[in-house]
Amino acid sequence: MTNPSIEHVRSRFLLPSDKVYLDGNSLGPLTSEASEHLFEVISQQWGQDLVAAWNKHGWIDLPCTVGDQIAPIIGAHRGNVICCDSLSINLFKALSAALEINHTRTRITVEAHQFPTDNYIAAGLARLMGPGRCQVNAIDISELTADDLADTAVFALSHVDYKTGTLRDMPGITALLRKRTSRNFVWVQYSIEVILSLQIWNRLLPILVRQLARLLRTAVLLKFQFPLEYL
Repeated sequence: MTNPSIEHVRSRFLLPSDKVYLDGNSLGPLTSEASEHLFEVISQQWGQDLVAAWNKHGWIDLPCTVGDQIAPIIGAHRGNVICCDSLSINLFKALSAALEINHTRTRITVEAHQFPTDNYIAAGLARLMGPGRCQVNAIDISELTADDLADTAVFALSHVDYKTGTLRDMPGITALLRKRTSRNFVWVQYSIEVILSLQIWNRLLPILVRQLARLLRTAVLLKFQFPLEYL
């Protein structure tokens, strides 16, 4: 049986009629609103206003503007979320900062079987900085001990196992970290836990769709890379 409310939501996306598309993490489907807004941004804001568009159309504030739109979706307060760069670039910056903050430590500890890109980023940073300043220690999270964290400047771990969807034992892992050190860890997490009951799903779905549509209209601007002198 076709659900009219779901059909209405689907009609907002430019999808082939014979496809059920569920890949939202890598590249979500394009909405007609996003397509129209993208054209307006390119032809009018960029095309006509040029460098003035940074301030006239609020481009320069987009990391905070988009962050404020994301905040209610993930249960955060406005002003506490910022949207910038890609996940991999942000992870690289966070790991680099952790090594700088904990300058007497040289190790990045990662889970051996977490999402591959995360570990590629850590390995790339280690090659860039050299073995005297940075090494990567890949561990089995199910067998994590305090000894695994020796000389660790930063422990990079996803909240959710990307293969199984299993949530990590955050209280247990945090307690283990504190046994080794109380403050010398920068803990990098990128997953968001969203637990919705079936009773409230239908009420929340329209809100989520509206929020995501707004994000799609503006997030594409973050793909534009301009020389710093334009800012």
